[in-house]
Amino acid sequence: MTRLEELSAVDGTQVLLESTHRIERLLEQVLQLMPLTQVVLAKELTKRHETFIRGTAQECLQVFAQDPLLKKGEFVVLLYQQKNSASDSSGMDGDSLLKLLLAEMPLKKAVKLAVSISGQKKNDLYKRALEVSKN
Repeated sequence: MTRLEELSAVDGTQVLLESTHRIERLLEQVLQLMPLTQVVLAKELTKRHETFIRGTAQECLQVFAQDPLLKKGEFVVLLYQQKNSASDSSGMDGDSLLKLLLAEMPLKKAVKLAVSISGQKKNDLYKRALEVSKN
């Protein structure tokens, strides 16, 4: 099993360093193993001609096809993927989850529990909980 195959099973953001000579091959492998993964290519990070390319691996490869000079330089590669969370598998949306929790506990505790169940951002859920609790 290659290192990239191991990374394909991990949730969250992975950070890699890649050279000009291997960047296209890496993107092709990411496309095969993790086609829905979000990619950020930070080219020449902290230098004068710093550039960011965002999208899926397929979209990044298309950018390189349109402008081959973009693949020259050093790359910091960020790969983000989120596996199915508990709320996704249950089919319950965030509002329904918050309504159930708010009926049984204080707002802060409900939001904290909703964050751990759904994996969504705390600030987003807190704002949503305030709206739900008003209704």
